[in-house]
Amino acid sequence: GKGASMDGRRSHGNGSYSAKIREDLNEKSSIYSDPFPVLNYSTIKVDFWYLSRGFDNNNDDSFYLETDATGNDNWATVFTWIYGEKSFTSNDEWHYASVDVPVSSSDLQIRFRNNGDTKHEQLFIDEVVVSGTKHK
Repeated sequence: GKGASMDGRRSHGNGSYSAKIREDLNEKSSIYSDPFPVLNYSTIKVDFWYLSRGFDNNNDDSFYLETDATGNDNWATVFTWIYGEKSFTSNDEWHYASVDVPVSSSDLQIRFRNNGDTKHEQLFIDEVVVSGTKHK
């Protein structure tokens, strides 16, 4: 997506890179998956690590995990991380997250979107694992 790039200086775990998402002029920036089949699954879980730089409490700096079940750029917010709330209170530190994603179609796309308001508010996403529980 716009404003997203690979960053070789920051990674979590054994990898060498993470995905960096930052503001790109007036467009909110994001990274997203290709559609993947979920027809046989009752639940989908997304596990990942994230690190912020330059986030603050002044402007509701946040990021979203979103899904699109239509493939028509019709994104729905599954979860919002707001800086300063819950465990998301520090920059330059890796945080772990695990989110259950509703299954409502045969295919699914996921995306992470940074809602920072300047290019200095950067978000790094790494080690994304998508898993599912098959229908009984």
